[in-house]
Amino acid sequence: MTTPHGYQDYGRFAAQADIMYYDRQVYNLLANTSVMLPALSVFGTRSIMVNAWSGSNRFLMQLHWCYDQAGSNLVNTDNYVCPASGEIPLMVPTRSPYLIIELWAPFALPVLITLTVAGSASPGKLQGGECANVLMSRSSFAVNAGASDVVRPTVLMPGWATLQVGSGIATWLFYLDCEDVNGGITTFARVDSSAPFAIHRIILPTGCVKCTFFNTSAANGTYSAFLNSVPISGDF
Repeated sequence: MTTPHGYQDYGRFAAQADIMYYDRQVYNLLANTSVMLPALSVFGTRSIMVNAWSGSNRFLMQLHWCYDQAGSNLVNTDNYVCPASGEIPLMVPTRSPYLIIELWAPFALPVLITLTVAGSASPGKLQGGECANVLMSRSSFAVNAGASDVVRPTVLMPGWATLQVGSGIATWLFYLDCEDVNGGITTFARVDSSAPFAIHRIILPTGCVKCTFFNTSAANGTYSAFLNSVPISGDF
């Protein structure tokens, strides 16, 4: 049902009803190409649930929030980079009456994308309990002297997170990097052997996360690291 102004009936709030916009839609994009989906009327929806999955390489998903269906009156654009062979499970607050979703393949790589989008009358987070929010886990993982270990979480959950890293190795470094859709890297967190097993509160970006542990000592050893998403609000 629509009101005279053309937006969906506000009564959906009272009914607490959800609405499915896209159910496992598949898009096969060639390298350096994009697809812009038709505008969705999201008036009366408090949050948008998105599950985007990559069957191969990284891709960029843009959420264009607009005041009009044509997209000429843009409110804001949210950018999310899905990890290779990974997924983006998101629940974001509605920011305008219309939403246009755009999908971009990397500069040099094709990508197979599966997309599910729904509207919710509740503002909560999509993620469940703490076990569902473990993005990376290493327990007593062996790293030789002068070597490194790289882990790329396959789930993108931007927002608050906790990071714990520790090792009995004499000297070591741990970096959290953000990778954009074309592989560009920006470091946004660093931990070293001066603070073993400290718990750090960080904000994860909207790009792919890469975790790297460097054993900078002259002896072999092990390390443990845990990265957990903390979905305390719907702000990301």
